[in-house]
Amino acid sequence: MKGRLNVLALLASFSVFSQEAYEIQVYASQTMPKKSMIIELHSNVSAVGPRSNESFRPLHETLEVTTGITDNFEFGLYVFTRVNNGRIEYIGNNIRPRVMAPGKWKLPVGLSLSAELGFEKDADSSLTNWGMEIRPIIDKTIGKWYFSFNPNFEKAFQNGSGFEFTPNFKMYYLINTVAAGFEYYGNVGNAVEWSPGKQQFHQLYAVMDLFADPRLELNFGIGRGLTNISDVWNIKLLLGWRIKWT
Repeated sequence: MKGRLNVLALLASFSVFSQEAYEIQVYASQTMPKKSMIIELHSNVSAVGPRSNESFRPLHETLEVTTGITDNFEFGLYVFTRVNNGRIEYIGNNIRPRVMAPGKWKLPVGLSLSAELGFEKDADSSLTNWGMEIRPIIDKTIGKWYFSFNPNFEKAFQNGSGFEFTPNFKMYYLINTVAAGFEYYGNVGNAVEWSPGKQQFHQLYAVMDLFADPRLELNFGIGRGLTNISDVWNIKLLLGWRIKWT
């Protein structure tokens, strides 16, 4: 979630409140355990922007800190920044509580529910854009295969419109400590009445995840836009480090 000024702006990023993508991630259902935390840095750059503006290539850096409150509940904080023309710009903050279905329920899939609330400043004007996201998370590991589906619903408060449907999907195959697969990010517009195909956002990433150390999180991806309002090429890197308090 993170940013939107209007429908086309949202479709051109992955974000709820702004024109740009500050965090590009498909979530897993597992929450941080109690008395632990993870510090993550999300980086991405539009190597080639959308076909309507291919020269727009800012670098986005997002700091995320997530703490396990109980074994099934966590709380996260985001700080968004943008590097444009050599200048670092503060964009905004989000908070994110998330609850996971406990293991004693013995569900056939992993299941959790995330909610985000926050604001982002429009870097090109004085507007501050508030919004929210509701993100169900459903995932499953089958042997060396992993699948995760995030059917997200996002809303910007400024324009008075309803929720938009922004589905994400991930799958990979694990080989030793390296996983190779793909991630998909989309926005089809209003959750009830989808936008025409040319106004929808669809982006597909080839991704690699590294599991060499249980404390380390590393995800790298190269994305290709499938519609005219999607970035033609985008490169993303997620680095995280898990910490136990005891």
